[in-house]
Amino acid sequence: MKSKKAHYIKTAIIVDYMGHGFGEVTREDEIAQHIERFTEWAEPIKLKVHTPKTTYPGEIEIGTDLVIYDFGGLMPGTSLMETNARHLVQWAADNPNALVVIVSEMTYRNYFKYEAEEMGLFDQLHNVVCDATPLMDEDKQDPHYRTRSSPFPEWFEKAHGITPKGD
Repeated sequence: MKSKKAHYIKTAIIVDYMGHGFGEVTREDEIAQHIERFTEWAEPIKLKVHTPKTTYPGEIEIGTDLVIYDFGGLMPGTSLMETNARHLVQWAADNPNALVVIVSEMTYRNYFKYEAEEMGLFDQLHNVVCDATPLMDEDKQDPHYRTRSSPFPEWFEKAHGITPKGD
C-alpha cells in the first residue's frame, strides 16, 4: 500500500526589513504571524514557506503557489517600494495560477495598484487579492479587494484542496 504524500502550498512570505510598530514587532515576528494566520486559512493543507527579502527576479522560488506580501513600511530616500511592486506585478502576470495576497492596504493602493496600472496589467491580474478593507470610496469598486472572510479566493481553495471557512 502506497503512503499518501502530504500536500503543501509552496509559499513566499515577503515582509519589509523593519517589521512594524517602530521595532516592537520584528521582521521575524511578522513572518511568524503570517505563517500562523495563513496556515489556519489553508487547513488541512500545510504551507511550505520561504522568505525572500525582495520580489526581484529569481527571489521568489520557482513553483511558488502563494505569495504573502507585507512590504508596508515606508522606505524614505529609496525606490524600493516601487521597484518591489513593479516586480511583483510582473511575477503575478507571469504566474496566473499562483495567488498573491497583499496584506498592507497602503502598499496595495499606493504602490502595487499604481504599478499595475502603469504597466497596463491591472485588469489582467485575477490572481491578486488585497487582504484589507478598502479605506477610500473609489477603492470599494476595486475587484482585487477581498470580498470573503477568507483571504483565499474560491478558485485557489479548490485548486489546493482547502476546506472553506466561514463563507
